[in-house]
This record gives sequence, C-alpha cells and structure tokens, in this order.
Amino acid sequence: VQVLCADSWGSGFSVGNVRTIVTNAHVVEECENLRVRGPDGAIAPARVVVVDRYKDVAVLEVSGSPNVVPTTL
Repeated sequence: VQVLCADSWGSGFSVGNVRTIVTNAHVVEECENLRVRGPDGAIAPARVVVVDRYKDVAVLEVSGSPNVVPTTL
C-alpha cells in the first residue's frame, strides 16, 4: 500500500488484518493528514498506533477497509 502524508508518500504493508499497516516511522512523523491508498486506488484515513524511531518502524490503524491482502510472514 501507499502511505500518504500531505505532499509526501511512502510504502507499507498490511499484517494481521487489513486495518493494520506497517511502514517506516520517518514516513509518518509530523503527519497530520495520514491516509492509506490500496492497490485499487481507494484511499482511507489512518492513524498512528505506535512508532519506534530507533528502528524506524510505525504501525498504523486504517479507518475503513482498503482493498488490501495481509502479508504472510
């Protein structure tokens, strides 16, 4: 998925369920209008659940259900 923040974007992937997205912390820091775009182009708002700046990892929760398939680890 694409993680959208104002004029920038990054990548992410769904784990566990389609509402949980993992991305990089630097992608979402200081972001006030966080959104996620699924592979079908649909955009859904999201919020940061937890950030680990040391490991550069962030977990997001998506409002709604973008059309994504969870990644199998």
